[in-house]
Amino acid sequence: MLDNVADADWSPNGENLAVARYLPESGHWRLEYPIARVLLESVNWTNEVRISPDGKWIAFADHENSFGDDEGSVAVIATDGKGQEKKLSTGWESLEGICWSASGNEIWYSATTSGFAVNLRAVTLDGKKRDIVNAPGEILLQDIRNGVALAETLMPWGGIRALAPGAK
Repeated sequence: MLDNVADADWSPNGENLAVARYLPESGHWRLEYPIARVLLESVNWTNEVRISPDGKWIAFADHENSFGDDEGSVAVIATDGKGQEKKLSTGWESLEGICWSASGNEIWYSATTSGFAVNLRAVTLDGKKRDIVNAPGEILLQDIRNGVALAETLMPWGGIRALAPGAK
């Protein structure tokens, strides 16, 4: 049992967990894989932890602040513990819903640079970015299994009301 876990993901073989957790005594966030083996420790809030289908990488959200604001970058770190964090896609005002694509060659995520148009995007390990879906409102990626993506859409309701000239 671990305290202060913000997110976790099972390894492809189901034997180990990667966890992002907060250490209140130091004010740091820690990314561990397997549990108790520290891959990254930072003051930056870390969540959306996802292990690649081949088990070689962990993708995660580095929110670049200590708590609360979901701005940040899509980052990866090697599971062998020999590498450092690599930020693949930066500058997002809001970042959520990180998942590996079915093929494992891209990381899909929901993000926006401003406002409420949180759209579905992708980035490769080489940092090549692309938009997958752009829509008015929010598309929040939840999971990808067997080549099917599960996303939640949030559509803000709006309207316009007017009166014709002379109308009351």
